[in-house]
Amino acid sequence: MNVKILLCSALPIGILLVFGGFFVLIYVIPKAGKKYKDSESRTEFYSVRAAYWSVLTGLFVLIVSVVTLASSYAISIGIGGKR
Repeated sequence: MNVKILLCSALPIGILLVFGGFFVLIYVIPKAGKKYKDSESRTEFYSVRAAYWSVLTGLFVLIVSVVTLASSYAISIGIGGKR
């Protein structure tokens, strides 16, 4: 796997998922809760759960990116190649 491809595709997606999930958790859900006070709690529960999954998925993508980069670097150094 090419490191440039990994950095250009997986890393931004992971960062976007993490920040998008935090944005929904911190800004969108409280704002919607103030505006629609008579809404069902079920809707808020599902939106919070979706935001948590977004954050967790983004963190997982970031961890996979870092592990792949570290493994690629270690293997190339181990076989005596260039970085």
